[in-house]
Amino acid sequence: MEPVQIVYYVLPILGGHVGIPIALATIFFAANQSKRHPTFISFLISWSVFATSDLVLLYSGEEIRTPTNPPPHTLCLAQACMIYARFVLVALTSLALAFTLWLEMRLIRKGRDSTLLSVSLIWTPWISFLIVIIVSAVYGSLNPSALSTEGVFYCNFNTVFLSYFSSCVALACLIAILYFEGSILRVMWKSSRQFRQDKRPAFNLSMRVVVFTVYSFVTLVIILILTFTTKVEGLNVFIASLPLAAFLIFGTQRENLCVWFGACAPTLNSPYASAIVRRWSFQKRTTNEDLQFTRLAERATVTVDPGVIHPDFAASLDKRLPKTPTNFDEM
Repeated sequence: MEPVQIVYYVLPILGGHVGIPIALATIFFAANQSKRHPTFISFLISWSVFATSDLVLLYSGEEIRTPTNPPPHTLCLAQACMIYARFVLVALTSLALAFTLWLEMRLIRKGRDSTLLSVSLIWTPWISFLIVIIVSAVYGSLNPSALSTEGVFYCNFNTVFLSYFSSCVALACLIAILYFEGSILRVMWKSSRQFRQDKRPAFNLSMRVVVFTVYSFVTLVIILILTFTTKVEGLNVFIASLPLAAFLIFGTQRENLCVWFGACAPTLNSPYASAIVRRWSFQKRTTNEDLQFTRLAERATVTVDPGVIHPDFAASLDKRLPKTPTNFDEM
């Protein structure tokens, strides 16, 4: 096996079959974990499927040793179908996650509470994935000669139609994701500090989506280069790194890191904490203390309704005090 082929197999194993399963197990079984939205879970699972499409030949022991010595036809056809369908799957799950965050940040409760919308966001990517697999399988069965290999990495079809389709779907989803993320950033910029604090988890996840979208956009450009130009082995390795990037960006959330390492991020007392963060925290704590003091003072203020005072007590209140003496002889 060639060194570049080893790297190509190691990257999806680390990301899609080691990292992401660990992250999912932590989310489901670790204590004190916040509830994740189903679209986020679907997103992580889709990247494990993405990695599986790269590893079909390796796990079956039929990895491509030379381009002129392809694996068995049925196995090669199965991988080729998954290769084209995987881009549709991860593009749609990423779009569903971005759209869910957009609903959360825009406070569109009608959309967030819609069961039909939630089911659509979860199942549409997977149904589309199966449809592309079926169409690809039918095409490959009717055109056996169209099956080929991408160097020593994976099987595909020597037609550009399926490449065009999967690339166009991925590009359209990336553009939509950028729109939703831009809208989220605009909402956060114009919102109050209290709103930003309340929506901080969703905002942090949105920033991870932005970073991963940029990385995915670069990968899409690489896919287009592979489609229209001479094949370059290093570019395939870059695509194989996507599941690992998904794990590093989304699987290493603070709650997961606390479970894995038994400690969370540095506290404000840590020498590694930012001085700006400390100052912001001190100002926030001071403001909260002042607010609490004001609220306590307001609670301590008692207003008495004259209509509920006992008559004898009211008479004592109206009784005038004795005249203040002007000299000591009057005392």
